[in-house]
Amino acid sequence: MLDVCGEEIVMGSTRFQKEREAWITALFLTGVSKLNKKQYWVGVEETDNTPDTYGVTFRDIGKGNSLDRMNIEVCEWESHSRLGLAEHIKRKLKGKKYPNYFILLCYVHHRSGEKVDLESEYQEIIKKKFGLAEIFIISSQQKSKYDHLIARLYPNRTKIEFNKHEEMIKIKDQNDIRKTWRGTGKDPIPLGFKEIEWPKCK
Repeated sequence: MLDVCGEEIVMGSTRFQKEREAWITALFLTGVSKLNKKQYWVGVEETDNTPDTYGVTFRDIGKGNSLDRMNIEVCEWESHSRLGLAEHIKRKLKGKKYPNYFILLCYVHHRSGEKVDLESEYQEIIKKKFGLAEIFIISSQQKSKYDHLIARLYPNRTKIEFNKHEEMIKIKDQNDIRKTWRGTGKDPIPLGFKEIEWPKCK
């Protein structure tokens, strides 16, 4: 999409919102995978309003495999926005009643040289109690376009730093989601492909 339409349109147009949400989720799961050594797949909600995306992994329970799913709401924040990051997150959640197992994931768009004071944003976030499970941000870092930071700002603070390029090399042979298992059996069941039409650039 970037090659066809250009970064300004893909990263800024509402036409590409669903595609950005899937990409942001995939980037997040890449970092989480580095931490817990699990394999993840990305799912996009197409019917209901929430969540925006899913992170799916499979856990061996002896007689088969159990599916574990993260339910993820995605938002985006510009570092030169009038609202600070914490205020943006509060506004996103104001009046919303998300289930207590949902995750909010906020992608930080920032210009070269701009930094986010995570400590002050964290202190602002924890002044309020939210109904969902966790709040994360994800952002590129100054070292290179491949270096990223994931920071949890609620209910407590932690962070993961990872190099996107290095982590993608590690998972290049990851199984297709079609070859995972359903039920309690361990025989792969092909689930088929679904074609998704890209939005038009203009």
